Amino acid sequence: MTKNYLRWTLALVLLPVATAYAKTDSYSTSDQASECDSDLKVSPEISAVKTATLANKAGTLREYGQVEFRHNASDAEHKSCHVVYRLFLAKGSSAFEQIDSLEWDTEDSGEIAGIDLIGFSLDGSEAAANFWLAAGDGQDDRPVVYDLITHKVSFGIIGEKLSDQASQNCDAYVQRVEEVTNRGIVLVSVPAYENCADKGLWAFDPRTGSLKRIRKVSGRRRME
Repeated sequence: MTKNYLRWTLALVLLPVATAYAKTDSYSTSDQASECDSDLKVSPEISAVKTATLANKAGTLREYGQVEFRHNASDAEHKSCHVVYRLFLAKGSSAFEQIDSLEWDTEDSGEIAGIDLIGFSLDGSEAAANFWLAAGDGQDDRPVVYDLITHKVSFGIIGEKLSDQASQNCDAYVQRVEEVTNRGIVLVSVPAYENCADKGLWAFDPRTGSLKRIRKVSGRRRME
């Protein structure tokens, strides 16, 4: 399946992206999700769901995410729904500012778009969220990482980079986005699930798209 998405930070870019899903029997536990279905009522209105606010341990940084959802007459004609992901950040007592956004057209075959907050790195230099997309029995994790020092945003799609390796000898598996490191690396674990053995902890760099296993046992691992 091929998607077109618009994202903007300093500039506007249009890119085609192939979507792949981690095959699993469960979606993210996030309530911040919207499903595109052929039975949806056509409406010009835009609905929005927002995450709870997440703060770092020191209470100096806060973030929240929002997903906006639309299914108007034009969307229905193209058998899609229009989704906008947004990530907001605040420092100290300052007001929230949007630090990244992503526009996406989901298919009316039951695709679900949602957002989970990953949180902050230990040194407070990185803030991250997961702009995930799900369909059928799978979910694709798409981390976005904001560097508070350089003010640059990195976005990456894990997709087949992990599924090709984690799905070996498995009917289904689960992957979990755990945390972001001081270097902007997103850690993803693949725990044991049904007949699938523990596939370990993986490091994903959204800037380059590189993925490598760093530990044979899954789970959180606070690291720099």
